[in-house]
Amino acid sequence: MSDALSRLKNRQRPKVNPRSNQVAPKVVDIQTPRHTEHEKPNNSTPTASTDISNSGHIDVSKPSVDTSISRHIEVETPLKDLEVKRSTFRLEVGLINRLHQHCKENGISREVLIESMFEYIEANPGAMAQVMEKAEEKNSHRQQLANRKRAQAMIDRFGPG
Repeated sequence: MSDALSRLKNRQRPKVNPRSNQVAPKVVDIQTPRHTEHEKPNNSTPTASTDISNSGHIDVSKPSVDTSISRHIEVETPLKDLEVKRSTFRLEVGLINRLHQHCKENGISREVLIESMFEYIEANPGAMAQVMEKAEEKNSHRQQLANRKRAQAMIDRFGPG
């Protein structure tokens, strides 16, 4: 048995080049939904007001910042120089379904939508305040759920006090 273990520990592994985080123009992204392959023209302009908490109001018909150009990425930046970092995060089931549907209807990826929304709220303090208020409520609720789940797991494992 120890002979097999020493052979496993000492075996030579093939050398692999490190993974690049740069966006390549012809690389297939498995995280991008298929609906983004056939983008339809986006001729919708925001003319309605958005209200995420039903108590405030932000008029997006006249944005104070040019949202067509990112503050962080120049339009002329070649694709090979655009660095991205992959990350995974969890969303509520109902919300992720609505997000997927919205992206599918508009022919964009989730990542691009989230990047654009974040840049918009960064540039608009009123929107940022509304979003942060809602985020703090959701965070508090999720923390309570996590604490209950942890407590239940401890009760199941060690028995009630």
